[in-house]
Formats: sequence, C-alpha cells, structure tokens
Amino acid sequence: MICSTDVFKSMILQEFLLEDRLRSEYNYAEVASWLGNLVKVPASVAVEQFLASGVLVFVNAGLTQKAIAELVKVKNTTLVIRAVADVLASCKSDEDNYKSCCRSALCHAIQGSYDWAFGALRVAASKNDNWARHHHLYGLIHGAKGDNERALFELEKALAAEPYAEPRKRIEQARQVVQFLFIDLPQPQHVIV
Repeated sequence: MICSTDVFKSMILQEFLLEDRLRSEYNYAEVASWLGNLVKVPASVAVEQFLASGVLVFVNAGLTQKAIAELVKVKNTTLVIRAVADVLASCKSDEDNYKSCCRSALCHAIQGSYDWAFGALRVAASKNDNWARHHHLYGLIHGAKGDNERALFELEKALAAEPYAEPRKRIEQARQVVQFLFIDLPQPQHVIV
C-alpha cells in the first residue's frame, strides 16, 4: 500500500532530478563521504594517539572512529558542501543565493532531513518571498510530512507566483493530490452534549 506521504517524497525526488546539474553536485557529498570512510581508521588512530599523549587521556579507544564515521556520513557532508555553495552564491546576488538555497533544500529533503531543508527554504524566502520555487518545495515537504493543510497553503502560493508552464503543471499536480487527500480524509465529528 502506498502512503500519501510517499507520493510527495517521489515528487521531491522528481524536482531533485529535474534541477539542472544538482545530481552531479550531490555527487561531491557522496565522494567526500567515501573519502572520509577511507581515512576514518587511520585518522582516528592519529587523533587518539594525540589525545592520549596528555591532552585528553580519558578518551576511549574507538570513540574517535565512531565520531569520524558520523561526520563523514553523506547526510553531513551534504550539509557542509551545500553550505559552502550557499555562501558562495550569496556573494554573487540575492537571486543566486535564493536558487542555491532551494537546491540545498532539495538535497536535504531527499535524505529526509526536513528540518535542514526548511532552514534552507527560510533563507530563500528571506531573499524574495514572492517567488514560487521555495513555496513549491515547502508544499512538497509538508506533504511528505503528512501536513496537508500547510502543503495546500504553500502550493497555492507557489501556483499564484509561478510564471512558467512546466513548473505550474507540477505544482498543480501536487495541489490536486493534497485536495484529493483532504476530500478523502474523514471529517471530524462534532458531538452535541
């Protein structure tokens, strides 16, 4: 059985794949993670030897390897790489920063890191809240989280702001899914006492 949130997750993935060169940029995070996994054992040995030399003698063996392994997960390397991309884009223009933040939101959203995605979208909205892209992504992520009311609100804002036909079709498709879910959901029963 397909869950309604899965529909929105597939729409997020579709937006990710449609975004020009984003998949290749995402590969940088995967490569950084892969390289980190290659060096985590020798790096953790070196860090543990340094710490045991008198700085922090109470560090347990293996603790630094676990910490390094956590740091080099794709989820975390994506955060660093996209943060650098967003900072560099902010040096160019507000429009470039807006686009970069929306791209970052997509990278975080496909990993299920919705809070990070929302953070990137808040930065995008601070650049220009009248553009459609961040509202569209907000709507999809709210849908993926099962918050149909917020999803509908954001998708309607996106639809009102989107000037191009292809994105309008995708936004309208997502909006129709949310409306279908609202109609399909049981309405609360009011009890008269």
